[in-house]
Amino acid sequence: DHAPWQIFCQPELRPCCDDPASILRPGRRQCIGGVDLHAHLLDYTRRFWEGHPPQQRLMGLVNLMTAHEHFMTRLGILDTDLPPFLQGLAHRLRSDTALLIISDHGTHGVWYNDFAIGQAEHRQPAFLLSLPERFAAANPAGDGALRRNQARRLTSFDVHATLQHLAAWPTMPRPSLEATSLFVDLSPNRTCEQARVPAKFCIEV
Repeated sequence: DHAPWQIFCQPELRPCCDDPASILRPGRRQCIGGVDLHAHLLDYTRRFWEGHPPQQRLMGLVNLMTAHEHFMTRLGILDTDLPPFLQGLAHRLRSDTALLIISDHGTHGVWYNDFAIGQAEHRQPAFLLSLPERFAAANPAGDGALRRNQARRLTSFDVHATLQHLAAWPTMPRPSLEATSLFVDLSPNRTCEQARVPAKFCIEV
């Protein structure tokens, strides 16, 4: 059973977003059985991880959707459950597990975008990557490129190439016009056009 999304198929979940009783309605807290939806998903992830031996290579994607609502009232409740979840994985994160925390986009269609910071976040969503210390120590060239690339223009295509690189490590996927693994140096002068970023989403720094 590796299908946590079946929770959305339960009959008690009403369609989003016009039904006032729907847990997917913007501004409403998402609870199932008195437990926040993100807590269910984090618990599922924890049990999934604990159910597989450390030597087995795994990849998982968890879409919490906690911030996926227009009033921006839900995101703060994630602070209660995310830190202990990460602390519970600390031994794996130190030894053999890479962790990515990614926002697929910033806020859109909400009041926040009336301000410069909202517009900037929309064009430049969050991307955090954590790797085990021993991996960084064993691969100083890749670690150095990652650190330098923090200040360079990257896209989701580069993130995808990086995941492919990790999955086949140390074999690197063939670079393309729009995607390069972050374990090699991106150009410090990379333009939005070179990165295939549409002009309306481009931020010049």
